[in-house]
Amino acid sequence: RYNFREAMEALLEYCAQRFHDQTHVYVWNDAFVLNQHNADESVYTSAWFRGRFRSSIRAIGRVVLVLSPWEDPVPLKRVWCLWEIFCALDLQASGTSDPVRFEVFLSHAQQKDFRAAVLRDYDTITKLMTKVDLAKAEATRDADKQAIFEAVKATVGMHELDVRLKEYFRRWCFDQLEHAVADLGGREDIAAARGHNSLGLAYKSAGLHDKAEASHAAAVRLYEVLQGPLHLDTAQSYNNWALACGAMGEHVKAIDFHRKALAVRQQVLGEEHRDTAMSYNNLALAYLSRGVYDKAREHHHKAAVIREKVLGAEHRDTAQSYNNLALAYNATAAYDQALEYHHKALATREKVLGPEDEDTAASCNNIGLVYRSMHKYRTATKYLRRGLAIREKVLGPEHPVTAQSHNNLGLVYYATRQYGQAAECHGKALAIREKVLGAAHATTATSLKHLAAVCSKLGDADRAKRYRARAEASGEQARSAARPATAAS
Repeated sequence: RYNFREAMEALLEYCAQRFHDQTHVYVWNDAFVLNQHNADESVYTSAWFRGRFRSSIRAIGRVVLVLSPWEDPVPLKRVWCLWEIFCALDLQASGTSDPVRFEVFLSHAQQKDFRAAVLRDYDTITKLMTKVDLAKAEATRDADKQAIFEAVKATVGMHELDVRLKEYFRRWCFDQLEHAVADLGGREDIAAARGHNSLGLAYKSAGLHDKAEASHAAAVRLYEVLQGPLHLDTAQSYNNWALACGAMGEHVKAIDFHRKALAVRQQVLGEEHRDTAMSYNNLALAYLSRGVYDKAREHHHKAAVIREKVLGAEHRDTAQSYNNLALAYNATAAYDQALEYHHKALATREKVLGPEDEDTAASCNNIGLVYRSMHKYRTATKYLRRGLAIREKVLGPEHPVTAQSHNNLGLVYYATRQYGQAAECHGKALAIREKVLGAAHATTATSLKHLAAVCSKLGDADRAKRYRARAEASGEQARSAARPATAAS
């Protein structure tokens, strides 16, 4: 299914870049080494894929995935390829002194085209590159497919393989976007503005809010000069910068930029428009974070009215307004009203988006938190567990939002004196946060504090003391890391 010539030219380009002396560089090409048309089913068995196939990858030591063309990533749809990618990644992370090296490679022309596309529409490209579903992948022979399925089930499991590969390609796309923006240098054009905006959104999604704020600030400066302050692209950039500021706790600054975005949209689009509703919604969230609850409810209500009229009651944006109204009611302990709107949001999301969607998970999480506030812990646990299961499947086990679900479940277990389970949940949250966000992050410090409290309840004073010390150090590191960004803003 590859254009063979393009693939070989890309491989030659790879070798030229990676090896100064190519005299003793040897390439094993799947098409020539393995006869995938072999009719003897006794050759390629589950044991062969788990043994000989995997050991051969280890012996070769390097696997290069040539994406050509990247617009149609055929290897991500083929059973043999997905198993080979997984084996390579698993051996790369094996911790041995000589691990297998796995790389995704694009020819110079393909990489230029790919990075331009990433700058234009990062989310769409990331979704394209993370459409991994082993169960739906193809093979030339069904016997090979079944043998690989058996090998996967006997080792990592079908779901876990999908999750690991999705996470790898999500991170790879993120790296490509960073490189693409770096390649822009000091350019001051629309492509540069869009690139900074896309990178800011990617940083925010990864929980790197200080970097997100800097990227959106750069985007706003370019849009104001290139498009003018009353352009819709500028309004969107105001909105995104405001969201980044809010994530960093700079709520006054966030309110100011949300007001700017709202004013532009009201003037250009009018009051009854979905983007105007979005500005009302985001401004309300900023007021909520600031503790101005009457303003939060007022603006969420305006957003909900516009969305019901323009989009209808059964729309994901309308569900978002129901959810956010619930958050505003919950903030003032109006739990009955909060549950009413949270359940409306959940019902809409299940119907419109499906039972395994990130927004559905958020509704489950939020309902669980309300029940926790009402001390109805059994019901809270049910909803929080469901939210966690969805997030692990959709976002992956090593995502900051997944860590938040572990954290919330840990708080319920702590409140019900199930300290062993609380320690397990907070331990998982800590492991994710340290790996993804680093030690110098506020949420990492929070997990360490929770673990200290749990260890105290378990009677392990020494471990509690160590966790408290680490929490203090982590918190100070997070504050120190934030100071330069605050001073420069």
